[in-house]
This record gives sequence, C-alpha cells and structure tokens, in this order.
Amino acid sequence: MRQVRNLRHHTLAFQEEIQIPLTKSELDIMSKKLLFDNKPNNNEEIIINILDPFCADGSALQEVAQALKAQGANVKTYGVEPDQENRRIAKKRLTKTVHGNYHELRTTNAFSLILANPPIGGKNAIGIPQEAIAFSDLTAPGKYVYPGSIVIFALPISSLNFLRSILPIRLQDICYYKISQERVLIMATKSKGRVPKEEAAQERERLDFYIENSTEIPLLNTETKYHITPTTTGITRFVGSRLDPEDISEEIAISSVWNNLKNLITPKSVLIEAPKPLMALDKGRPAIAAAAGVLDKATTSHIRRGFNKIIIEKQHVENDDSIVQVEINRPVSRLRIFHPGGVKDLEY
Repeated sequence: MRQVRNLRHHTLAFQEEIQIPLTKSELDIMSKKLLFDNKPNNNEEIIINILDPFCADGSALQEVAQALKAQGANVKTYGVEPDQENRRIAKKRLTKTVHGNYHELRTTNAFSLILANPPIGGKNAIGIPQEAIAFSDLTAPGKYVYPGSIVIFALPISSLNFLRSILPIRLQDICYYKISQERVLIMATKSKGRVPKEEAAQERERLDFYIENSTEIPLLNTETKYHITPTTTGITRFVGSRLDPEDISEEIAISSVWNNLKNLITPKSVLIEAPKPLMALDKGRPAIAAAAGVLDKATTSHIRRGFNKIIIEKQHVENDDSIVQVEINRPVSRLRIFHPGGVKDLEY
C-alpha cells in the first residue's frame, strides 16, 4: 500500500488516505475485457485518450495502454498525480502528466476511457467518502467522458451505498467485480443521456442486493467485453492549477516567442538581383550601383548601405536689374559605411 498526502476537494478537508495499487493480474484481466475495433473513419485519425486521475507512478495506465496498442489502437495517456516524485516517474511513461489533484484539472471531455483507483480512507465533513465524491465528479455529464466512453473505478464495497442515486442513471452495461474482501471494481459504459427510469430502477435493485450481500459479487473475470469508442478529437488542453517549475521550463523551451523575438532583432536579408550589363562597367558605375543600394552587403569588418538624398541649395541669380535667390533641389547619392571605427558617409 502507498500512503499519499492529504487531499482537499474545494473547501472540504479529508482525513489521511492510502492508495492500494491494482495488481498485475487484475490489470491483465481488465485489459482483456477491453476491445478496440480498428475501423476506418473517412481517413481521419482516430485516437483513444485515457485518463487516470490518480495515476501514482503511471504503471497501471501504461499496462492498459500497451494492451490496447497491441490491438492496433493509437493510444494517448494522461495522468494526474499530487506526489512530485511519482509524477516525475509517470511523466516518462505517459503522454502527459500534471502535478496536482483531479478537481484542479482543466481539460476537455474527449476521454475514451477513465481508469480511476482513488486513495481510500478520507471523508468530508459530513462523512461522505472521498472516493464517492470522486466518482460523482468524474462521471458528471460533459466533464471528462463522452457517451460510449468506458469507466473503470475501484473503491471500497462500503462506498457503494453512496452511489445509489447517481450510478444507475449515469452508466449502463454495469459490471461489479470483487477484487478483495473490502474492494470492488466497477466497469461500465457512459450512457447517452439519462438512463431510462425502468432500467435505472432495475440497476438500483441489483446494486442494493450487492450492498447487502457482498459475498455474491462475482470475482474479476474476462466474460463481459467492452468495446471502446475512439474519437478524432485530441486533448488540446490538459493543465493543472499548480504552477510547476518543470512544466514552466518545458513550455518556455518550446514557446513560439523565441522565433518571434528572433524575427524582431534579426532583420531578414533581402537578395536583390541586378540585371547583367550589356557592356563592361567603368570605375564609376559600381560606385553608382553601390550608392543606389543595389550592392548593399555585410562583410566581416563593415556593412555598406547606399541611399539617395535630396539637398536643397540656395543660389543668387541675376534677373535684369535685380538679384533673385532661388532654391534648387539636388539629388545626392551616398554610400554609408558602418564599421568598428564609426559611421562614414561617402558622397557621389
């Protein structure tokens, strides 16, 4: 058993909790119950996004993902973990892992499968087990899963009583499996809308029977299969509310701001192709071309830049019996040289 630090759900304080890992045998049986139908979908990429809101070191989610990949599925794995050391390990195993608690998660409802094995032992101020609150949150309509998604949830048998009002109306094809004297594994499909009243009533009767007669809950087996409904939607947003230094450094490293900054401080070079002259240039013509900006160039020691400038000259002109001052605009070509010793203008 792995002890985890205290969790908080909004303003509700929980007691100390422990997380009991799913065994290799349990994960193998669960994986055999999951089927992926690899059908083409108009040439669009289909994805199975899996969420483990209590992922620990990511090993359980990795096991399930590998089994689905063996069937040809394109699997993306996402985990949430409050323990920083466990998270560092999970980051190497999963597509993405965030540091924090599931109720702080900001994401989209595009998960094909939720695998939840929450810590047990914690209760809120009015005695509701934390795992029952987590079940209510994680199966809420439109929050994490879509109709047809698979929900796998491990929790104490004693917590089933707190699920009587929501489990039968949110999930269908429900199976209960006893995985220890105290714990049960629920596997089900997210319903398409609210489950019909008659069907929900029958499911509630079956749940009440198992609550009163836990010895009748069958052991985990591979008899019932669940077909996973893939999606063409990737998880574009998966962030926690905690600012983690590792996440920030990774985001900074791949940020587009660096290219934008490079474009701002490093001007793009422009290649100007001058037409080939009909005859050889005399000594003065390259100077004119340089001053016109056609031969701008950077060298190892200097940069040259040609430009034209209009200079206004004042002249006195005799007009019959008077002298008149006139202004004459004279174009001047200059070649500006930038070099370590300073800036020089060569006038033509």
